[in-house]
Amino acid sequence: MKVLLIAALTSPLLAGCVQTAAPPPPPAASAPAMPAASSAPLTPGNMAAYCRGEASGQYGVRPLYIKTGATKTAADGSFSIDGTADKGTEGKKPFRCRFTAKREFIDVMSLVDEGKL
Repeated sequence: MKVLLIAALTSPLLAGCVQTAAPPPPPAASAPAMPAASSAPLTPGNMAAYCRGEASGQYGVRPLYIKTGATKTAADGSFSIDGTADKGTEGKKPFRCRFTAKREFIDVMSLVDEGKL
């Protein structure tokens, strides 16, 4: 009798439960050969400062500890700026900021194999 009473009381509660399958994962997108530019075009005088700001965020140091060299122009018209991030006891980490031919920031690329450190 008790079993019948429990079944009668819980049946209405379970009636609304429906088991659903998890949604399928989104399709994997293929990586582009060159990352898309992530900024508006910069003036030549602002490229080094922008590079320092982006590198300081990537390396977790203040812009004061980022040193950049001269802007270099590649054969395809794109630009790059090499620099170092002084991470104190971890040493100086060399990097390269890359820009499109239109002076749009692409990325900060480490120049050391972090896997071997």
